[in-house]
Amino acid sequence: MDILTLTIETLTSAGYVHIGMDHFAKPEDELAVAQRNGTLCRNFQGYSTRAGCDLVGIGLTAISRIGDCYAQNVHSLDEYYLRLDAREPGNRART
Repeated sequence: MDILTLTIETLTSAGYVHIGMDHFAKPEDELAVAQRNGTLCRNFQGYSTRAGCDLVGIGLTAISRIGDCYAQNVHSLDEYYLRLDAREPGNRART
C-alpha cells in the first residue's frame, strides 16, 4: 500500500489523473475525459473508453477477445517461435 500511495502522489503531482487501480493518464487523454464524463468502461484488460469492442492481441502472451471468445497466446518464447515456424495458432482459446 505504501508503494501505491507513493505512486499515486508522485504521478498526480506530475499532472497525471489517477483513473483507478494502476491506471494513470494525462488530463486531456480520452481515459481521463471518459472518467470525468462518467463514461469510463472496464474490460478484462483494464479501463477503456469503449465497451464490448473486439480486441485482437498480437505477440507473446497477448490476449484477444472477439464476441464471447477469449484467447491468450502461449507464454513461452520457444513455444511461440515453434508455432510461428509451423504456422500454427499461438493461442489457447476459451469461451
